[in-house]
Amino acid sequence: MNSSDSSDNEDCLTSSLLSLNNDLNSSTLSINEQEDILLNNYKYSNDIQENIDITVSNFIKITNEKQDLVIFINNVKNDIYLLPDLMKYIKLCDHKLALNLMDNPGFCFEKIFDILYNKSDNIEDHTETINKVLEICPNYDKDYIFQILKSNNFILDDTINYLFS
Repeated sequence: MNSSDSSDNEDCLTSSLLSLNNDLNSSTLSINEQEDILLNNYKYSNDIQENIDITVSNFIKITNEKQDLVIFINNVKNDIYLLPDLMKYIKLCDHKLALNLMDNPGFCFEKIFDILYNKSDNIEDHTETINKVLEICPNYDKDYIFQILKSNNFILDDTINYLFS
């Protein structure tokens, strides 16, 4: 190999590295631009009360899809030091939702807790959940299952675990 070939290879390598560096910079810029757009335009509504209502509604939708989120919230109620981990998890699920929660966390979580934990004491409102438990544990009475369901904050998995313990 002569020095001309070596020089050409070095130039090609340098060019490739510069191209790769430019590609990385441009993709990083696009990620940062996307975050900037989100951070500057994340509110669901400019009306504060409407924004809180939409935030709470979207949070409840996620809890219906991800039962582990409700369990995570229960753990945070028992250990407030888990709150940063909860917020990280919410951010992973829905970054826009996490930002909206942080605008009015007191109001949002108060409404969320009311919805999640102040469930109806009317057994008919929980027939579907009770029937799910009866499919797994058919030897129990509906009223008994309802009492256990209430004592476990209406969390299906916790209710079933209680019945098997």
